[in-house]
Amino acid sequence: MFKKLFFIIGSIFIATNTHADIAYIYCATPNMNWNWLKEMGDYVFVSGEWKSGQIGSYRFNYFKITDNTNISNLQKKCVKQFGESYIFAQPADDTSTDWNLFGSDEINLSSGVIRYCSTSTSQSLIFSRAYCFYSLYR
Repeated sequence: MFKKLFFIIGSIFIATNTHADIAYIYCATPNMNWNWLKEMGDYVFVSGEWKSGQIGSYRFNYFKITDNTNISNLQKKCVKQFGESYIFAQPADDTSTDWNLFGSDEINLSSGVIRYCSTSTSQSLIFSRAYCFYSLYR
């Protein structure tokens, strides 16, 4: 009886804590025009995990792909669907996403437009202000 209970509880724990995030793909130009990548009317998405990175005092988010999707193939689809200026395939968590990149870690990132923020905290430690910037990452 104890073994069955342990197995059931363990299965529930694994089922609720093992999941992959998804990212929808949008195609972008260097001057931040964009369109959703679709195939046969459906939004294209990939499986992976959202991560945070930091370079110096700047923080940013990126998406680490865990399936066998090739980013350069997504970029080729962007150019084919939207034209030569749509050279970046970028990940989105939903329709209100910000500008994030694909990456295998915080150093090895794909090309695209990125939003990065530097956070400064006031002396009272009550107020925190984030200064965010957009930049082309190649």
